Amino acid sequence: MGRWPARLPDCRRDRDPRQAGQGSGIRDRRDVQQRQRNSRGSRNDHGKYGELGWENGWLGFPKSNEVPIKDNGRFTEFEGGNIYWSPGTGAWSVENGPLFDGWKSVGYEGGRLGFPISDKFDIPGGVQQNFQFGYITVIGDKTEVH
Repeated sequence: MGRWPARLPDCRRDRDPRQAGQGSGIRDRRDVQQRQRNSRGSRNDHGKYGELGWENGWLGFPKSNEVPIKDNGRFTEFEGGNIYWSPGTGAWSVENGPLFDGWKSVGYEGGRLGFPISDKFDIPGGVQQNFQFGYITVIGDKTEVH
């Protein structure tokens, strides 16, 4: 099993908030587990991280602390993608790559699709991810925003 970093890097917000984060004060796995216990019924993005295998899952290690976003939401950047949470949608992951790029092209959670409402899932010939106001499919090398 991989080692959880003793401390997350001190990230500074420069361009887009997805490039670096600030704010949650997560120091190690014990903090994440305590926050998960404390957040039942409220914010549970760290529960999602555990559900996806912690640092041994496809997300890998965290690259930022939680970053506040619209509608009292939060996101945390990881090596392989991000976890997004909002009070209205709960916690969902978005993997780096074509799905993330498609969502970025329409303005992330502030754009026409809104927040994710599912993780990616298989469809015939590719994958799909659902959002509040639409969905994105990747079939072969073709990404479509619906």
